[in-house]
Amino acid sequence: MLPTRRVPGNLIDPDTDGDILSSAAAPAASGARLAMKRAWPYHPTTMDRFPSMRWPQLERILTRSPLNYRVTSHEGSHRKLEAPGRPTLHLSFHDRQELASGLVRKILVHDVGLNEDEAHNLL
Repeated sequence: MLPTRRVPGNLIDPDTDGDILSSAAAPAASGARLAMKRAWPYHPTTMDRFPSMRWPQLERILTRSPLNYRVTSHEGSHRKLEAPGRPTLHLSFHDRQELASGLVRKILVHDVGLNEDEAHNLL
């Protein structure tokens, strides 16, 4: 089976010679792998957004209650943070470096294991 090609606003049937299917015709194409491309650029709502911040601000969030991480080793810009019942974090940031909002979200949601509502409440 050929890989599905993406075209904005249209669905392409990979089992044919690249026939473009409309959204209404998609259910009729049984067995065909179809994909629809998300409208770009994607702008998340304000509820989805995390603020960008500098490393000392994020470190304060991680070390205060309820996360209670503490720096167990520190060498240059590399820090190892541990907390009881939580995964160990190995982070390397300079104090003046601005952390992008997606990286802040990744650390709090994926690395620490919070859901997005809990992470927003900490901010």
